[in-house]
Amino acid sequence: MTRAALLGLCGAIALGLHLSAAYASALPAAVDGATSVLSSQSLVVQGSAVTDTMLKTPGAGELFVTLTDLQFPTSFGSLQFALNDASSTLVGTRDAGTMTIDLTEPMTVYADVFAATQGGYGLYNLTATFESSSSAVPLPSSAVSLASACLMLLLFWLRADSMVPQPSRDARRRL
Repeated sequence: MTRAALLGLCGAIALGLHLSAAYASALPAAVDGATSVLSSQSLVVQGSAVTDTMLKTPGAGELFVTLTDLQFPTSFGSLQFALNDASSTLVGTRDAGTMTIDLTEPMTVYADVFAATQGGYGLYNLTATFESSSSAVPLPSSAVSLASACLMLLLFWLRADSMVPQPSRDARRRL
């Protein structure tokens, strides 16, 4: 096959296979390690207390905040929390439980816990986890990949052909 024919073949394949870009979708989140734990703490309260926990989210995604009364040694009379950022209240005061917030960008959120015992001590747990949102990852077009590979092959073949010593005219005449 001549160089011109090989070059023409590569060009025809590249033009004939003009395909749109492909996209790879993200795999579903795995249970182990797909979720980042931003905070997990258990605190003892005597009487009443207000605690503030800073939560830094790394990007867009869902923030899950869970406040649990561990009922040790007794239940709380009142256990509530709220979420704020630096300038406003994201979610007003809520009773213990789980709350989910969709975030569109990285930000710092503060979880404020308001706890009051029924006299004596109480124990609660605050857990905050973050799941990143995923989007499709663009892949290069198949035609571009094929054309690049053909061009590299052609250049390698031309370079290798030019490095082989050519027989002289006298040697060709003897053949």
